[in-house]
Amino acid sequence: MNYKDINNITLIVCGTMGIAVLALLSRYFFLSQGFDDFGANTIFFIVLVIGILFFISYIELLQHIVSKPTEKKDISEEAINQTIEDEEQTLDSIREQYQLDQHQQNILSLDNAIKYTQETFAPYTSDENIRIICSALSDYLYNVDFKPSKAISIKELSNIDLYHYGWNIWNHFKPIKKNKQEDIVHFLKIVFNKQLSDIESTTIRKKLTFDEGACIIELKKDIIL
Repeated sequence: MNYKDINNITLIVCGTMGIAVLALLSRYFFLSQGFDDFGANTIFFIVLVIGILFFISYIELLQHIVSKPTEKKDISEEAINQTIEDEEQTLDSIREQYQLDQHQQNILSLDNAIKYTQETFAPYTSDENIRIICSALSDYLYNVDFKPSKAISIKELSNIDLYHYGWNIWNHFKPIKKNKQEDIVHFLKIVFNKQLSDIESTTIRKKLTFDEGACIIELKKDIIL
């Protein structure tokens, strides 16, 4: 590759910017999983360096195939097709690994949300009701319509406590779902319909982080801690 060629420079810069974004997302993900700044920064630089090296190698390979003079080719058409097929398989493997990583991340996040829910509601409701709430969490994560089998009764917890619980769950899943707070309001209205049936959704939305007065469930930026 001619690194003085303006087209090549532009291509490398654009590719590097995209890889940098991926590295930043990786850093944010590992921070959300409990890594400290040093560990997250190390992941950032590893992803950045490996990504740039892979990108440049990939571009050089493509340019080598495209620019090689036809009259000097000693590679058969079958070999070239095999090279392209191998590259496509590599990309498919990357996509499959990405999907697997996303699935594992979803499972881990759901497990943490269920554990937090069990610890939060154990003193105030029955095991059956907690199972219903946890089932609803799974449907919420995977965007499945949910209707509880029965009305849930919660003792001692105020509406503000339920709002705080809803915000904590929304904030926990936000890196994965990237959803609006209206979605968690809908979740609260369905799961805790007995207690919140007469409360307008707009009121709940405005009071998700309302912290005046006494409450049992506190707002938490990280439910794992």
